[in-house]
Amino acid sequence: MKSKYVYYSIYFLTILDIAFTAVGLQLGVIQEVNPIMNYFMNRSMGLSVSGVLLFVGAMLIVLYKASFTVHWIKKAMTCLAGIKVCVLLLHLGWINIYLEKIYKI
Repeated sequence: MKSKYVYYSIYFLTILDIAFTAVGLQLGVIQEVNPIMNYFMNRSMGLSVSGVLLFVGAMLIVLYKASFTVHWIKKAMTCLAGIKVCVLLLHLGWINIYLEKIYKI
């Protein structure tokens, strides 16, 4: 049961990543570096966000079920959660820079 929280955490961190990315793109302070996501986000932000959330959710379910037989998946998901935290720290960095410019802190 405890390992389920890693999957929930990854999904929650994905939601935060998408939200920060969308805001950063709309403000013009960041660029999407993933060429596939960049293509889809330039076509439709809403469909891109929905597609990512559905895909990540489905993959997390598949990986969770597979983790009972493939034992390295649990460690890989923990590493992925750590990477997602690092990505969010990068987002917080540009948010800080943006706010400093606006409010001249």
